[in-house]
Amino acid sequence: MTRPNRSLPVRRNLSSVLTYGSTPLLAIALLGCFSASGGNPDSGPGTDSGDADTSATQGGATAPTSSASGSDNVDDSSGMTTSDGPDDGPDGGPDDGPDDGPGESSDTTTGDGQDDSATDESTSDGAVAECGNGVLDDDEVCDDGNLNELDACTLTCEEQYASGNDFPCPADLAEHCAYFAAQCRLTENGEESICYWADSTAAPACDDTPGIWTPSDSGYAMAHPEMFFPGNGACITEAPNLECSGANATTCDNAGAALCLQSLQPDGLGTTGPDICWWDVNEGACAGAGGVWTTPASGFAQGHPNALPAGAAACITQVTNL
Repeated sequence: MTRPNRSLPVRRNLSSVLTYGSTPLLAIALLGCFSASGGNPDSGPGTDSGDADTSATQGGATAPTSSASGSDNVDDSSGMTTSDGPDDGPDGGPDDGPDDGPGESSDTTTGDGQDDSATDESTSDGAVAECGNGVLDDDEVCDDGNLNELDACTLTCEEQYASGNDFPCPADLAEHCAYFAAQCRLTENGEESICYWADSTAAPACDDTPGIWTPSDSGYAMAHPEMFFPGNGACITEAPNLECSGANATTCDNAGAALCLQSLQPDGLGTTGPDICWWDVNEGACAGAGGVWTTPASGFAQGHPNALPAGAAACITQVTNL
């Protein structure tokens, strides 16, 4: 009964204003004032619709969406959101940055938080930003985007000889290369090995090894398009060029030697004498093994420059001595 009594005077006042000759525009303005001040006679002070609208715009559930949009309405209501919204953070409204509530912290993490920091660190890390990242920098000759040390681009982004097979050599194919401190490369079919002296980058240096200086435009290089030759060429030889014949290999093996090697000339193309047996023992055990301890300064080593393993002293003898 009280609502009709309260609304009748309002209607009468509105009617009396209209009868004073005011224009319809004034009437519309008066109605707007009533609506804005909550004086709508059809709505009580605790209607469900009013509460629902307030919680939807001010509650914590919609704070992340409002803050993401960055609208002015959110800034005006930030005080209410802080005090009433259960999901807001301790330091203020939704525009206060990374200390906001769970909704905002989730957005921050995926945007400017830890995930981006990890990405920045990975892109600024030396292993990624330098050799092996696939980007050719000013101080790099090559960068193939991997860390394979057996292909045509080294781990320091320099070109090197590549056989066309990037798999490592098995021990039985690598032993002759290892004796002469050479790197081993598998042939394309993986059945044989090639010895490569990476530090010998010209013919004179290659002559200090049993390798053969092979220019990049040589007939051998042209016959093996699967291979890559850096610069002017590479110091290489096929491992069978270092190995003894079958009969001599058997003789060395029967004497307990570890390897049987050809005694090659400096250019690697001819021999300086009989094949050589090598025992992998120290000086004290050499005589008992059947070999002769030989140093690089010895007369034998001077006359057989590729008899010793990379210029070091060793227990060796010519196969004819057995």
